[in-house]
Amino acid sequence: MAEPSEWAAPDPGRPPTDRPPPLPPPPGMPPGPPVRPKPGIVPLRPLNVTEILDGAITYIRANPVATLGLSAVVITIVQLVQLPIGTYLLGELGQAVANPRSPQAVFAALGATLLGAAVSGVITFVATTILAGLLIVVLGQAVLGRRTSLGAAWAAARGRVPGLLGLSLLTTLVLVAVVVVATAPGVLIAVSGGSGAVAVTVVGVLVGICAAIFLGVSWSMATPAYVLEGVPVMSAFGRSFRLVRPAWWRIFGILLLGAIIAAIVAFVLSLPFSLVTNLLGAGIDPVTGAVTSAGVLGSVVTAVGTIVAGTVTAPLSAGISGLLYIDQRMRREAFDMELLRAAQSPQAPLPGTPGAPNPPG
Repeated sequence: MAEPSEWAAPDPGRPPTDRPPPLPPPPGMPPGPPVRPKPGIVPLRPLNVTEILDGAITYIRANPVATLGLSAVVITIVQLVQLPIGTYLLGELGQAVANPRSPQAVFAALGATLLGAAVSGVITFVATTILAGLLIVVLGQAVLGRRTSLGAAWAAARGRVPGLLGLSLLTTLVLVAVVVVATAPGVLIAVSGGSGAVAVTVVGVLVGICAAIFLGVSWSMATPAYVLEGVPVMSAFGRSFRLVRPAWWRIFGILLLGAIIAAIVAFVLSLPFSLVTNLLGAGIDPVTGAVTSAGVLGSVVTAVGTIVAGTVTAPLSAGISGLLYIDQRMRREAFDMELLRAAQSPQAPLPGTPGAPNPPG
């Protein structure tokens, strides 16, 4: 039977391991604040916001192939699949524009749009979920001061991929269901012709969004826990909830800040490509409804912009959420010493793989 990962949760019956003692100042340096060990991208102690953001950038710089390279490959594959779908949808839209009085053309465009959105959504969901799991493995190694190859990251995460997809799918379905259930009373009142439907719907939407945000933040550490600790899918939700609960507002604020930074970076990186696409003009002939060469070129340029932006923002977002998970474990479980011991064993197995040592007890 495989032993638990070195990232496994501590035994509830055992008190948390003491944090490592501070290091003495270097020779010749005057006494100052205690220095904590830093074998990898962050010091092994509870982290502040600046250190989390800096660590999310540092692990990318330390592992460019396993972060930027991996993200570029995955997002490129997604765009290569989505590009012909988008071109086909553009052609169907063109037919609807050229024949606005034809119900067949309008319904064909609507059906193609829904089908294309569903196929693209599934492809994107699967690819980004697997990418997030691989990046978490790379981050875990970077915290220990190790570099990770693509092959090593895949070897560590491949056994968790089916469960990781299930975890992400379940999370998405629950969050959507929460919003739908909260909105349903207002919709039912409107359908039945009752009064106050608008007010009930607005309140329901707000309540549903707030509930979804609460659950989304509470489960934000489920992926790192599932990948690194090797816990079952349902246990990962509870593990994340227990880690997040004491600092929900802090984690929400950092995740929001990270999302804003990622959005700004994505906007800046994709802006030149968007400008080129706009300069190319309309992608369909208004008379025949055919896709023009400018439309095809515009789709290609947009896809390239998506690849460039996603290559940077995907590892950045994964780094922030992963470091929040590690930070909470160091705050709540004094996980610093466990990480230090793992960092001092260069031959130790990758986190989440069979054969990783048990936490000392």
